Amino acid sequence: MHQAQRINKSRIPPTLRSYFELNHASNFILLRSFITYVAATRIFPALRIDLRPGARNIGFSLAVLMANAAAQPMPASRDGFRIAVICALPEERDTVEALMTSYYQNEGRRYGKARGDDNAYTTGVLGGKPIVLVAPRDMGTTNTRDLARGLSISFTNISYALVVGVAGGAPFVLDGMDWKYSDIHLGDVIISTHVLEYDFGRQYEGYFRRRAEVEHALPRATAEVANFVRKFIGGRSQDFRRILVKTNFDLGSHGRLNHSEYHQHPGPNKDRVYGQGYRHKHQDRPDRDACATCEACTAWYDKACARSSIATCEELGCQPIRINAVRPTMIHFGTYASGNAVMRSGHCRDLMVRDDGVIGFEMEGAGAWEVFGTIVIKGVVDYADSHKNKLWQGYAAARAALCATALIEEIELADSPYAEKKSSQINTESNSKTAAPITTPAIPPAPIDPEGFDDGGGGDVPEEAGAEGKLVVELSGICVRDELVEGKGLSVADGVLVENVLPGEGAVVPV
Repeated sequence: MHQAQRINKSRIPPTLRSYFELNHASNFILLRSFITYVAATRIFPALRIDLRPGARNIGFSLAVLMANAAAQPMPASRDGFRIAVICALPEERDTVEALMTSYYQNEGRRYGKARGDDNAYTTGVLGGKPIVLVAPRDMGTTNTRDLARGLSISFTNISYALVVGVAGGAPFVLDGMDWKYSDIHLGDVIISTHVLEYDFGRQYEGYFRRRAEVEHALPRATAEVANFVRKFIGGRSQDFRRILVKTNFDLGSHGRLNHSEYHQHPGPNKDRVYGQGYRHKHQDRPDRDACATCEACTAWYDKACARSSIATCEELGCQPIRINAVRPTMIHFGTYASGNAVMRSGHCRDLMVRDDGVIGFEMEGAGAWEVFGTIVIKGVVDYADSHKNKLWQGYAAARAALCATALIEEIELADSPYAEKKSSQINTESNSKTAAPITTPAIPPAPIDPEGFDDGGGGDVPEEAGAEGKLVVELSGICVRDELVEGKGLSVADGVLVENVLPGEGAVVPV
């Protein structure tokens, strides 16, 4: 075994060597993974490694997962769980569950729950660590707050609660006194640094005032969670680059995500940005019948006709001011606005962007924030205005789940100060002996062809990506920010010419 740990990595093919350097895998994991892989290929020749450019090498990836999942320590009781994942929608929960590498229920391990806890739990391994997965009975901060209280009763040692799913993103931000496009595109991931509860306050005639006093505001993130998230902010650290690469992993490498079109990218010309104050209603166009109700809908508080609420933008004739080109998923850090109501108003959205610096809008984070050290990790599914659709829901949920998995791999759990309670201990002798925790290496991504993405204007696109462990650095070079310019620009996305229609004078109206 001593000689096995001195493997000369220079003799390993570059494709695999860069993968292990990226994940900082130990030689022990390397040896065990190869042993598992060799044994599997003798039975299933189709799993053999393909070193050609673009090959996914799913067989070796599965071998790594199987080898490490088998070595994961199984908590002896509920007190052994330190990480919880909360998903509001069934589709979000199923997406996270598809990335789990082990299910304790399938192995006959059931941990139960405390009296008075109405939640239903799934336990297993995600990101190389034991986690408990749970969903509230419905969306909203109130339901999530009830869930969090039950979770804290049954699983008393939770240090990290990850709220994972989809959210709305802010397409415009203030630059001094002027509005400009933000860097947020559909399919990107937003990680919380703070959460505010935007629907808690007083309703006056014609306006609503949020309670912003200190005694009514949500507390700051716990020191442990805040310090953990701070490692990734800035976008230049190796920690950030690792999670960025893993968030952009090829969905085809995950079998249960690849079998459904629900999680696939919607394609070019589908990321459409509509102007500030531009309502989702029947638009005045010569080729369409006029709607008296929608014609009278001119102010942000006016009500559009009932048919427009269920019609698509194409059916109503809504015209975007910009179509974003296809690019890799980017990760953003900032404040979430959380409430019981879905944000469907571009006007109210921009007020919170202006007054509170909000960049994301969701419905569960505030409920968990009061109880646990919480990180909200959500994929951008729309721009929090009236132009909503579910086209991006599966893809955004998948990217958020991949990002959450990558973050869990990075978590370094402190020693628990509490002894596990015998009252909740599982009555199996197999749990008395557990292996040392080993982080599961993530599935290696397929090499990215930089010519298939638009750099957004002005970025240096690398000629090679994925060679000799440089994939992380090169990928971050692709994700450059779009600058606000006047007029029109053309960009290439997936071989399709996409017209970016930028707002002219008066198109972006200050709130």
